[in-house]
Amino acid sequence: MPTPPLNIRQWSLSISIALLIITGLVIGVIFLLQELRSQASEENSPYANNVLSPPRSALPFNLTDHHGDSVSLDSLGSSPILLTFLYTNCTKACPLVTAKLQMLVRMLADSENQPKIVVISVDPERDSITNTHAYSKRWKMENDWHYLTGPRETLKPIWEYYWAQPTNQVTADPITRYISHSPPLFMIINQKIILAMSNDTFNANTFVEYLATLEED
Repeated sequence: MPTPPLNIRQWSLSISIALLIITGLVIGVIFLLQELRSQASEENSPYANNVLSPPRSALPFNLTDHHGDSVSLDSLGSSPILLTFLYTNCTKACPLVTAKLQMLVRMLADSENQPKIVVISVDPERDSITNTHAYSKRWKMENDWHYLTGPRETLKPIWEYYWAQPTNQVTADPITRYISHSPPLFMIINQKIILAMSNDTFNANTFVEYLATLEED
């Protein structure tokens, strides 16, 4: 077979080099976009990486639970606390988180290391004591958690501190409005936040395994 002319070989070589450069640039852009998305995700959900190092001090609170009792961070003692944020009218993330918490309680029914579960409302206007109690009873959790509520002005700094502030109300109707929020979950020990999870990453089985490591320590 005759050898291609020099200019054709040079042209082919140039095309090959150009394709390699373009491919490298495309790969670089893809990695850059992934890194930017990852950074944006961490900024929007600083609890996404689960372990807080160093631990962050838990913000004190003093609110009313679904039994009408006053509950503060101090009153919960030194037991591990699992804290999250829900509202009773929610039909999306909240029932999923509640189901996971219910599963956790059942899995730890015979354990001495069961954490105290604390839920703080993000909808104080509708989450009355009557409604939080009815919600707790519907999920068979009335004796397994503290569903806390209080005035909006009291709850707002708590929402902000724990990255749980409501971000949107789709309808103006106070009866049917949907509150958009991402309910993070926090593990608090000795008033320090040592573990933080999004509702997507929280898994009852994994959490039970984590509690077992605390017993070993």
